[in-house]
Amino acid sequence: METLVRLAEGLGRFSSRFVPSAFAIAVLLTLLTMALALGWVGAAPTAVLDAWGGGFWELLTFSMQMALVMFTGYLLALTAPVKALLEKVASLPKSPRSATALMAFVSMALAYFNWGLSLVASAMLVRFIARRRPDVDYRLLVACAYFGLGATWHAGLSASAPLLVATPGHFLEKQLGTIPIDRTLFSPFNVGLTLTAVALLTALAWALHPSPARTVRVEPQVLEKLGDFTPPPRPP
Repeated sequence: METLVRLAEGLGRFSSRFVPSAFAIAVLLTLLTMALALGWVGAAPTAVLDAWGGGFWELLTFSMQMALVMFTGYLLALTAPVKALLEKVASLPKSPRSATALMAFVSMALAYFNWGLSLVASAMLVRFIARRRPDVDYRLLVACAYFGLGATWHAGLSASAPLLVATPGHFLEKQLGTIPIDRTLFSPFNVGLTLTAVALLTALAWALHPSPARTVRVEPQVLEKLGDFTPPPRPP
């Protein structure tokens, strides 16, 4: 188990030093695609730019779907009942390992229903758990909050690709047709794979917690300086 912890720490140091941001990756992939179109396919520069611009704006319907997922998840996470529920959940862990395992499970469960809700509610739960369990490794706790976006959201009800191909008139309809979600999201294979992933990753989150001597903690007073999650003020 100690070997697994050391491997995770090494990968974390490598990622923080060498892995670029998501926006940088998107720009690099765009430039790579343009270079391949110009050099390999032999397309004209104007044709490449037209294809990029046309393809970008064809995704407006899809972009609106994802924006609504994010907005509705954000608004739901900031409601008083959800916040109270998260506070209660944060009081359940009795050890640092159970805290990271619970964080991973909640993140993946929420992401199955709405990735926007998981994104915001998991960030809130990180702070709530850290306040109650200052002995938890804060690095691992934050990483576990992203398990939902990495493991279950695209197998759940707000998955982008399955929702896209289930929408009449999507940009790949001529090639794929319309694929209902009972053949993707609710297929036995997808449901079984999702449950397996949740079980294994919850166990992994428990196993990855370092020893007390290697734990990186955040003092409660530091968390208090960050303020609290509150809804934006209503317009007058």
